Amino acid sequence: MMHLGKTTALVMTAPAAPAAVALQQTEDKPAGVQLLGDTWVRTELFFGTDKPGPDVTDYQFSRFVNDTVTPRFPDGLTVPAGKGQWKDSDTGTIVRERSKVVVILYPVDGAKDSSRMIEEIRHAYEKSFQQQSVLRTDSTEQVSRGTRCRRYGGTPPACGRSVAGRLSRTAVRRNSRRTGLPRSR
Repeated sequence: MMHLGKTTALVMTAPAAPAAVALQQTEDKPAGVQLLGDTWVRTELFFGTDKPGPDVTDYQFSRFVNDTVTPRFPDGLTVPAGKGQWKDSDTGTIVRERSKVVVILYPVDGAKDSSRMIEEIRHAYEKSFQQQSVLRTDSTEQVSRGTRCRRYGGTPPACGRSVAGRLSRTAVRRNSRRTGLPRSR
């Protein structure tokens, strides 16, 4: 067990299974604050795009997500883009590259099957795009669906839609009320 300031982190590993991380808030939570929602697992996968020959294109990555990730997690995921860096284990040099992150939320009670599918995704990307590795982080999150999602039985994130997509539609609706322009759906 490691103590990180006022947060306690427990790290457990098992043979042939990825590291699982459980975080427990200790003194950081103000008195009287009730966390909303259910506990879900949040996995982030960090995909590099540099490879021998031409780099992985946005189109190739989108196809990979559509063909490999979405069938395993059809209820929703989020894919923000970024710039990353890592140390090459063979040469010791720092490599900087465009990167993609896939964020997936899933129920704790389905974590074993979800973890297996995530490992399949990692290995498929490494093999398809000649990558040394795909970084994986796991944590737990309190997930609270909106009342509309609960009423219709939807599942996070955003009842089967990406959180970013839901937020951008909300912003368009708010802006259309201010400007008088037609709302998008």
